[in-house]
Amino acid sequence: MTPSSLLRPLPWIAAWLGLGVPVTLPAQSTSAAPAASAAAGEVVTLSPFEISASEDRGYLATSTMAGSRINSSLRDVAAQISVMTPEFLSDVGATSLAEAYLYSTNTEGTYEHTPGSNVAFGTLNIRVDTRVRGLNTATNSRNFFRTLAVVDGYNTERLTFASGPNSVLFGLGSPGGIVDSTLKRANFANRAEVAFRADNHDSTRSALDLNRVLVPGRVALRVAALYDDSRDWIKPNHDRQNRYYGTLTVKPFTHTTARYFFEHARRDASRTQAKLPFDFVTPWIEAGRPLFDNSRGNAVTGASARVFTATNALYPIISIGNTPSVLTTPWNGTVTTKSPTQQGDENPKDLNRRVSLVNPAVFPFDTSLWGNHRGNQITSRLHTFSLEQRVFDRLFVELAYNREDLEELKGEYLGDNTFYNVYVDANRYLPDRVTPNPNAGKYYTEGELRGFSTLLREEEARLTASYEFDFTRRRDWARWAGRHTLAGMRSRSNSITALNGSAFRAVVTDNLSFTRAASFSDPSRLLRVRYYLGDPANPGAGGDFSAAPLQGRRNGPFQITDPVTGRVSTVQFVDHPDGAFSAPTGTLQHVESTMGAWQSHFLQDRLIAFYGVRRDDISVAKVDPRFTVRQPNGLFPTSREATFEGYTTFAAGTSDNRGLVLRPLPWFSFHFSQSENYGIPTGNVDVLTGEPSAGTNGTGRDYGLRIDWGERKLSLRVNWFENSEKGITPPNDIVAYRGGMATIEQRIRGVGGLDPSIPADVFDPVAYPVTRYNFVRDSVARGLDIEVVANPSDRWRVSVTAGRQRTTESNIGRDWFIWEERRRSVWENVTDRRPGSATFGVRGWDNLRISDSSALTIHQHWIAEVKSRGDYNRAIDGQVREDQREWRVNLFSTYDLRAVVKGLTVGGGCRYRSGAAVGFPLKTINAGTPEEQQVFDVQRPYMTGSEFYTDLMVSFQRRLAKHLMWKGQINVRNALDRGGLTPLDTLSDGTWGAVAMVRPRQILFTSTFTF
Repeated sequence: MTPSSLLRPLPWIAAWLGLGVPVTLPAQSTSAAPAASAAAGEVVTLSPFEISASEDRGYLATSTMAGSRINSSLRDVAAQISVMTPEFLSDVGATSLAEAYLYSTNTEGTYEHTPGSNVAFGTLNIRVDTRVRGLNTATNSRNFFRTLAVVDGYNTERLTFASGPNSVLFGLGSPGGIVDSTLKRANFANRAEVAFRADNHDSTRSALDLNRVLVPGRVALRVAALYDDSRDWIKPNHDRQNRYYGTLTVKPFTHTTARYFFEHARRDASRTQAKLPFDFVTPWIEAGRPLFDNSRGNAVTGASARVFTATNALYPIISIGNTPSVLTTPWNGTVTTKSPTQQGDENPKDLNRRVSLVNPAVFPFDTSLWGNHRGNQITSRLHTFSLEQRVFDRLFVELAYNREDLEELKGEYLGDNTFYNVYVDANRYLPDRVTPNPNAGKYYTEGELRGFSTLLREEEARLTASYEFDFTRRRDWARWAGRHTLAGMRSRSNSITALNGSAFRAVVTDNLSFTRAASFSDPSRLLRVRYYLGDPANPGAGGDFSAAPLQGRRNGPFQITDPVTGRVSTVQFVDHPDGAFSAPTGTLQHVESTMGAWQSHFLQDRLIAFYGVRRDDISVAKVDPRFTVRQPNGLFPTSREATFEGYTTFAAGTSDNRGLVLRPLPWFSFHFSQSENYGIPTGNVDVLTGEPSAGTNGTGRDYGLRIDWGERKLSLRVNWFENSEKGITPPNDIVAYRGGMATIEQRIRGVGGLDPSIPADVFDPVAYPVTRYNFVRDSVARGLDIEVVANPSDRWRVSVTAGRQRTTESNIGRDWFIWEERRRSVWENVTDRRPGSATFGVRGWDNLRISDSSALTIHQHWIAEVKSRGDYNRAIDGQVREDQREWRVNLFSTYDLRAVVKGLTVGGGCRYRSGAAVGFPLKTINAGTPEEQQVFDVQRPYMTGSEFYTDLMVSFQRRLAKHLMWKGQINVRNALDRGGLTPLDTLSDGTWGAVAMVRPRQILFTSTFTF
């Protein structure tokens, strides 16, 4: 039996015995733990590269390495740094980053109703889970090495949030900031902990943490193990993790410390969304549930055009679900039903919007349409080594190496643009147009089987040195020179990304009755799946509302039966042994970095100054073109087989950070910080100069005040910020402006063009792909961070955070506006130079057509596809970030009631979120001209209502034996069960589009044994 299987049944046994449930992040230690555990987090000889847990008190942290990569007092750091201590994480029941983010200042995670594939809970991108200050995702790190795997509390001591760009920490990190987790270290105190957790959504969790001293004062070993099966309230779903961790501390000499960290993790997840399925049923119901007569073809005319859309697709579909069902068949000669936004009288701006199905009589809210048909399988392995040496009194050196490898396979059965839609089969006959359709009138969902493969590696070696000059110890005038710490770092890193994006399909490799060609990429070999769903109006009929995997493993292989011959065939899916459907892509990125930092304390710590500078030299290699060629079988080599060519892209960037803390009173200070980081060049070129474009980079400015009252009694920090992210690729509807200009250039200069002799002006869509030329926008976040952490007494803990953030998008395609202006005269005065052309010698864009088959002139095309789109982009400049909640306020407090009942602690708090912008009304621009059009009025957004959640906590601990402590804890999130629906976006008239369910009450039980 494996360790994970040993741990697996324990959570519920412990919970039903009354022993509890949520295991929290770091060690679940409390103030009542044995004396030995109190010393467990302490570092005997503290170097500048270590943080002492003994200096924290309650929720109040006192030191950090996130300001300068060396240990500094938090009150001396000008940058915006927030720390969640072990006690805070334990009290709120946070075992994951996603749970911790609920109580953060300006960081949104997967439990927030945030749109986009990178954040929304249930998407396939389960490793990317944040949006900081309304900008991009945060850079996640462990011990300040960039990490690939999701951080978990079973081997984490505390979390540090560094907001804004910080080149000293990561020159190539996110402009939004970083989230660093401090890994547990082996220490010189024997201690063990076993924790169990379960909740009312059927989640279970078991964690083991064991620390042993092997040689007193010299060698210590710590191991940890985790089995976690997280579930959510929309069934079915799961997110299982098996993780094993070990760390060794060796002190061969008094001033020498060597550490080794290892982790192996496996994760299998099939998560669901809180977002409701999209509605392609209601118009059919409102039309009287008509069946379409497809016996004479599938032309859609007249009144039925408002309900049905013709489809002539010819591909195999596996039809499963409510019996009777149709097996593999070419699915042409049919119709599909329309959504409410496809009825013909909607505003064109809403045609690409979808409307959620909000009628539980059609589809139940607590059921996942996805079921267990999609999922992620992730394997990761971490090795970290560090050697710290105190050379002499104030000189410390650290040599560290980190390598992390991650492989992810993910697949879904509804992976194309019909994904997450609920349709009704309104066809009277099967595709043969003769046999009555046994599923007529039944609801279904349908899609392609698509798989993805990702191989990632992060490898870095770094050398860091720190030296302190302390003149304050002198008794002469030199003591006014203050105290200074200098730090320097040299690092080399390699980052590998190799993937097959949308690369795997369910490919039929046998020659069956419906396969038409030998090539494995032929459409007749690519399966689709249709799932027929149950009928809520007729529960007795049976059936399911969730998609389920085919016979076999979820990500393949699985078996299908030829409907004509009865032959059983094995179908490969994700990780196909014969190859991938698309070519492998990826990069090998080599970075050499040099960093220097200087921190000075003057006037008895009344004035603290900081300056840091970093240079990154970057070399990038791409996948060798030999591996991007289609094989004879029609497929491509996989990312596992691919290698990289030599480095082809080179860049270098320098960025700096500076900060100042002025403390006029011992308990009161002002701070100012200015920071930036450097973005990796994308490989694209600038449309104005033809030079390589810079990558996404960030700048930040923070300023405010701080109050520290009493001996670690109260800390109040108020911070105003302005944080920008430049060089972001906007959505496709905005980038279409570039495509309109490309069409004109290709008409004039392309093969058979009007006048190919006209030279290109940097932008050359004839010789190069359009995507070679950068099209970007900027985002600017302005706001406020407020943090109050207090220990009013030894028994009372308080944490209050409030964040205001308003992020706007600007400079959308600005360089392209300039380029279009300077190029337009060429378009206006073009002459047809084609010998034999009917318009040979004709001049002017009003007299020449955009193509030989089009009735539009070049000028008319420019108005429709260039001018109108450019005006649209200008009109939405300054748009607020959709679904961003301007205010986030969190309060949490606990009180130890030992005077009433020994071992009893009660607590609770609240979480407030203000309304979010989820859509915009329309306004008319260029009224009365040929360029008249409607655009979104970004100054008048549609807003959701605010949200308010109440959380409760109670814990009880007692000594069961001389060396055995037990703690039971209950956490209740959203205790008042404020549920319901909330919009994620709207149509132009304010009607709700995509809709999500608010997360209902969650009750967590934790039982922890410490010995």
